Amino acid sequence: MQKLGRLHRGQDTSIKLYYTPGAGSLASRIVACEAGLQIDYDKVDLKNQTTASGCSFSKINPKGGVPALSLNNGEVLTEASVVVQFLADQAPHAQLILWRAPWTGTGSRNGSIS
Repeated sequence: MQKLGRLHRGQDTSIKLYYTPGAGSLASRIVACEAGLQIDYDKVDLKNQTTASGCSFSKINPKGGVPALSLNNGEVLTEASVVVQFLADQAPHAQLILWRAPWTGTGSRNGSIS
């Protein structure tokens, strides 16, 4: 699994967070904002399983729930706790996670709990 680089404001990235207002994806948006990460956002209509950009959300996340984080290596994280940990790992300076495991920032932890 490819290790992803850190994401910072102003840095070009193809990472996208799929969210729905008022849903469990709010925590992911807060962490991304607090960490100062530059990511794209795409609002999801959960009833129709479509995104604001016109994509079929069920093709992005067959589970049908938000959040979903599409990474620049093609992987999609679909569990809120995994998404939050991944985003917090990208900005260690923000100290959003107090305990950092040796595998922090690698796909090994993300894959094991996704």
